[in-house]
Amino acid sequence: MTELPSMVTYINQEIGISISVPKNWNVEIVNEFQFRIFGEIETGFEEYFDEYRCTMSYTLAEPDNNRPDWFETLIRESLEEMAQEYNEYQLISEENCQIADRPAYVRYYEWTEENTGLRVSQLQSLIQVDNSDFYLINAATLKTLEEKYLPIFNTILHSTKITGQVK
Repeated sequence: MTELPSMVTYINQEIGISISVPKNWNVEIVNEFQFRIFGEIETGFEEYFDEYRCTMSYTLAEPDNNRPDWFETLIRESLEEMAQEYNEYQLISEENCQIADRPAYVRYYEWTEENTGLRVSQLQSLIQVDNSDFYLINAATLKTLEEKYLPIFNTILHSTKITGQVK
């Protein structure tokens, strides 16, 4: 089992999220509804990337519809969309659970990056905030690094706390 790095708390007030992240990771604010965190530079991939880092992002979003079953529809439709759009997509596992005391869905999957041919391991989670908002969390690393990073991604995901009013 991978030993977890030293963690610190990161709070993003704009989207109302608090998470534990490795203290040596970098945070980038993408816009008022999204931030991204990056792991350390990994060596050995210079022929494919100027510098390779695993990444994880949190986005506050609204569903496309407001039907009572919008969250279940979002899960189903996003799965169908990924199966069509990702090269050599393979669903590894999925589960419904609670994160931050909210209904959540987590899937692990793999796909092949078309330009490099490298296999990517990815975690995606949807967390229902209320009747009109959800968090979309995406985390990705190269398949060869998944034993190192998937436990960290999972720890970050399950450390998620909703800190108050969003938007």
